[in-house]
Amino acid sequence: PWLFIDTHAPDHFRFARMDRRATREWTSRKRGGLLTAISRSIGRRALRRFGGICVVRGPGGFSCTCSGVVVANVLSRIFRIPLVGVMVDACDDLAILFQRVHTGAIASVDFVEPVYAMEPNITMPRQTVKSIKSVKTNVL
Repeated sequence: PWLFIDTHAPDHFRFARMDRRATREWTSRKRGGLLTAISRSIGRRALRRFGGICVVRGPGGFSCTCSGVVVANVLSRIFRIPLVGVMVDACDDLAILFQRVHTGAIASVDFVEPVYAMEPNITMPRQTVKSIKSVKTNVL
């Protein structure tokens, strides 16, 4: 079986256990807790038995897409299993997606890089910016 992870949407994430016989899918509206949800739904020991991980690399929002891609990269390294990154439009039918990753039609990679729907808009609170400016002034 393969683990499928999709966190590209800002209001939910989904993951699935994909294999030849069936695909079992879970969805959560909570933004946090992807690893907890996976381990509770699939089981910690089952993570070791996956033949690979398939993750949606985007496009999606910065934080949500990045979180799923990071989890997939880390699990792939820890368990030394293949990793495949796909775009969201390739995930309509998980049975077809499983066939493509299982047969090698989509090549595995060492690292999946996220694809964002737009440039990240990361800002700092005004108080933090003032503190940084005062530190720079005092240092100079």
